[in-house]
Amino acid sequence: MMRFLSMRYQPARWLFLVLVFISAGCDGFDSSIPDAYVYVKRDINATKLNEPNTTCYISKSNLANEGLGYGGIIIVHAFDGEYYAFDLSCPVEHKSDIRIGYADQSLICKCDSCTEEYELGFGLGTPINNISKEALRRYKVTIINNDIIVTR
Repeated sequence: MMRFLSMRYQPARWLFLVLVFISAGCDGFDSSIPDAYVYVKRDINATKLNEPNTTCYISKSNLANEGLGYGGIIIVHAFDGEYYAFDLSCPVEHKSDIRIGYADQSLICKCDSCTEEYELGFGLGTPINNISKEALRRYKVTIINNDIIVTR
C-alpha cells in the first residue's frame, strides 16, 4: 500500500520541483525598463528620509561613479518603515526622459505623459489606473550605518 501511494504522488513532486527551479531564477525585479547602471549612496538625514512617508527624488548625478538607472531614482521611506527605490522612468513610455513626477503625501506619483499613477507607500510601485501593465522598476536598498545604498 505504501509503495502505491508514493508512486501515485510522483507527478506532483516533479511539478513542485519544476516550479521551485523556475521561481529560483526570478528575483522579483523584472521590468520592461532597460537595464542600466545603478549605484546611489546617500546619508539618510541629508536626504530627509529619516521619517516614514518621505521620498528623495534623484534625477541628476552628484558623483562620477554614481548610476541613476534608466531615468533616475526615487527612494521611498514607506508606510511600513522600510526603504524602497524605483526607477523614475515610466513603464508605459519606456523613455529615459519621460519620468514619473514627485510623490504626494500619500506616496502616489504620476506620469504626466500617460497619466498613470503609481503607489509607492507599500514598496510595490504598482499602477493605480490600469494604464500600465507593470509596476515601476524596483531596485535593491541596503542600509549601512546612516547611509542608504541603492543598487540593481
